[in-house]
Amino acid sequence: MKRFFECGLFFLLAGLLAQMARGEVPASQPSPIQYHQEIRSNPPLHLHVVTVDLSDPRVELKVARAGADPDGDGPWQTTLQTVRTIATRDKLDVAVNGNYFIGKDAMNVLGQKVPYFTGNWAMANGLAMSDGVLWSKEASRAAIVVDAKGGVSIGRFGKLPADARQVIGSAELLVSEGKPISKFQDIAPRTSVGIDRDKKRLTMLVIDGRRDDYSVGVNGPQLAQEMIRLGCWDAIVFDGGGSSTMVMLVDPSDQKIRLMNNPSDGHDLPISLSVERPVVDAFGVKLKTAATTKP
Repeated sequence: MKRFFECGLFFLLAGLLAQMARGEVPASQPSPIQYHQEIRSNPPLHLHVVTVDLSDPRVELKVARAGADPDGDGPWQTTLQTVRTIATRDKLDVAVNGNYFIGKDAMNVLGQKVPYFTGNWAMANGLAMSDGVLWSKEASRAAIVVDAKGGVSIGRFGKLPADARQVIGSAELLVSEGKPISKFQDIAPRTSVGIDRDKKRLTMLVIDGRRDDYSVGVNGPQLAQEMIRLGCWDAIVFDGGGSSTMVMLVDPSDQKIRLMNNPSDGHDLPISLSVERPVVDAFGVKLKTAATTKP
């Protein structure tokens, strides 16, 4: 009986290994996406950090436009949606806000004119490309570019590479070849993305701000130093202030995208609120399934 059991177990394991080799049963692997939070007291700061292993074949970087083009050949390119809505729709495992932008209309909220509402027509400031479609052609001082093979470059581009697939433009490069070069001095919530020297690890950073007792925010040089500390060789700043948002699929079993930081939109209203601001696009990671990563 013992020998019969051992033989049965052997053939069961052999069968499972054969299935794994064919890609039918995915091997258990640690996630290429890792999140941690840092909390400081002097000054108060809350930092939300995600690192992504770019060498993992499951990783797919995406620039997701918020909404459909509302006016065809007109100047407006999309309609505003929250990062959480975008990530849920496009099944992104983690995402942050992307381009700076301009909203078409404004609505009255507690006596303030606010252009940041879901569905508002909007245009991105700077370059924006999703899956090879360049939907914003405005020149940018810097950009992050993901090519057709998933390679990532951050820098200044006189002309986009021919194989560019995902692009977000920015007003400023934070870190270039390991050196801080940012100069803007206003203290605010911030969103930044960077890569290490070998271009094998991508870092997303969101720093909360505009709350003196919780998190004050940072300026450009401070943000650059944080990205260097986190191992970035090149880094770029995305839209900040009330737009700074990080969302993530924390528990794959419930498939619910969760807000990881405390956005500051609503800070200038008569009542102190933490509101997730709708934006023009999101930069995120979608993990491919075992079936889509088979050779």
